[in-house]
Amino acid sequence: MSDNKKYYYLKLKDTFFDDERIKILESMPNGIYYSNLLLKLYLRSLKNNGKLTFTETIPYSLEMISTITNINIDTVRTGINILIELQFIDKLNNGKMFMSEIQNFIGQSSTEGDRKRLYRKEIEKLMLPSGQMSDERPPEIEIEREIEIEKDIEKEKEIKKKTDKELYLDAWERFPHKSDLKKIILLFPEKMQPKTDKQKLNWVNECNKLLNVDKYSIPQIVDVVTFARSNDFWKSNLLSFMALRKKNDVGVPKIESIIAKMECQSKVKLNKNHVNHDQDEWKDGENW
Repeated sequence: MSDNKKYYYLKLKDTFFDDERIKILESMPNGIYYSNLLLKLYLRSLKNNGKLTFTETIPYSLEMISTITNINIDTVRTGINILIELQFIDKLNNGKMFMSEIQNFIGQSSTEGDRKRLYRKEIEKLMLPSGQMSDERPPEIEIEREIEIEKDIEKEKEIKKKTDKELYLDAWERFPHKSDLKKIILLFPEKMQPKTDKQKLNWVNECNKLLNVDKYSIPQIVDVVTFARSNDFWKSNLLSFMALRKKNDVGVPKIESIIAKMECQSKVKLNKNHVNHDQDEWKDGENW
């Protein structure tokens, strides 16, 4: 059978008992009982979002707390007052009590500040005049949200852990112009061609930028590199595919300067379908 119960837990740091207030608390007469009382109240309030309440409308009395924590009533009475003074407990004007730091122990994530602000708003809502309804949110919703956030954080960590080879293979699989990029690579001398997975990834990303950011077509890009690698001047001034988007002192990208030179020589402006690159001796599935 599947277990459909809701489980609640405290997530305490290993420095919990190093807190200055905890040390002060435990140094008092009966201090160990007070710290034990504190932990038991944290656990009791967890499923009620920090609220010390027997039911939705009936808060715990001192006698009830004494019974459920198995601590002497006089110790409970003194302990509660001390916990309020040390700000472990918030006591509202209507007599209801809240464990003021319960949100610290539900879990830590990038939304910790938002969770604490929400918690403070919940306390403020409970301080509304009698008769007004407060929109309280059960802690299981917050816990489920935290679990989802933690899963997203783990996914981000896994992406960061990916090797250069994995990143390159992912990018290469999605890249739609494999044969054209291979043709571009072969236009450069072998020593200028990408060798490592990181270099290959950089070439794929650079081509994507030329296509998607700068809005050049793949035939234009192939024509530009073909011309540059056969031109006496540009052959020594375009030593890397990565240099096409680099700008000169007046802000003109190198690819635009090459296109201008091509137009000047041919007197024919390049258009997006100038050259047919459908025929290619490379197989698309082949890696470099």
